[in-house]
Amino acid sequence: MAVESQGGHPLVLGLLLCVLGPVVS
Repeated sequence: MAVESQGGHPLVLGLLLCVLGPVVS
């Protein structure tokens, strides 16, 4: 998992923002 080593998952972070965004606000 070289991607995890770079500390970046734009797709996953995007999904989390879409899901958690409405919940937090």
